[in-house]
Amino acid sequence: MAPELPSRNVEFYARTPEVPRYLARYWPRMTIGAFLTTASYAIALYAMTLAPVALVAVLRETSVVFAAVIATFVLKEKMTRRRLIATGAVLLGLVALRI
Repeated sequence: MAPELPSRNVEFYARTPEVPRYLARYWPRMTIGAFLTTASYAIALYAMTLAPVALVAVLRETSVVFAAVIATFVLKEKMTRRRLIATGAVLLGLVALRI
């Protein structure tokens, strides 16, 4: 049997009573998150008009490294080998972009 399309999954979850309750409870948080995500992207686009795109891209991607560090030391999440390799790959990419 073929896997269901994502749109069918959305329709299924929209019919379950948990989704409307979740949306009703957390809509302010989701709205703030959506606004801040859009604002972050807009700031990055604006920065690209003022500075070289490569420099802005490098600075923007440092958030991945900071997120890994915060997750490990502040949130006490385990730094798995997979996460360490992924963070190292991002760091290597940042160095390569900057050279």
